[in-house]
Amino acid sequence: MVAKLRFPRLMRTRRRKQKAVVGIFAFEVASVMSKLVHLWAFLSSKQVDRLRKKISDSVGIKKLVSHDDDFIRGLIPGELFENMVPLTKYVARLGKNYCSDPSLKDFEHAVSDWINNGVDPFGWELPWEKMEKKANKMERFILINANLYDGMKLLSDLEHTLNDITATLDGSILLEFQNKVELKRLEVENLKEESLWNRTYDYVGILLARSVFTIFSWIKSVFGVP
Repeated sequence: MVAKLRFPRLMRTRRRKQKAVVGIFAFEVASVMSKLVHLWAFLSSKQVDRLRKKISDSVGIKKLVSHDDDFIRGLIPGELFENMVPLTKYVARLGKNYCSDPSLKDFEHAVSDWINNGVDPFGWELPWEKMEKKANKMERFILINANLYDGMKLLSDLEHTLNDITATLDGSILLEFQNKVELKRLEVENLKEESLWNRTYDYVGILLARSVFTIFSWIKSVFGVP
């Protein structure tokens, strides 16, 4: 009787296809996040109250624009919406060209429905408290990415220096410099793991999409835009 062959589980398990990570585009994404976080902070009740008081007290604004405070306040959401346009277009391109999630690929139509008809097909709008947490998360990513940028630049300089001195130095001095380069290389790799560099396009896309939907919603709510 022929014995039945048993293949190890590892051989019988198909390797899952890994989703692409953001990589070098992390710095571009961090820039978009920075602008979204800034706009979100502007919508806090404290900032809005401060702006309204500034408008009411400013003689210069009234001379240049109008004496009607309500009219001046009515101009603010239009400017905020205008600032959101390039950020929204960026998320749409990201979703269409790089994300695998079908909802993100359809972001352009979804956000259009949200702005024009108030329809949120994927439930992306967040309550204030959750958006605050998302904003804090993005701020951490922005900070880590800034550290990563500086670290990569320094590592590049160190590697070039190492190449230049390898032929002229030897012994303990060269070894010490090689160790310095290796430590910086490990530091950069750790920063990549923690930063946007190692996040998937879908992860980043959802974070940005939720932020865009929520900010549009709060602009309407805060300034009474129908």
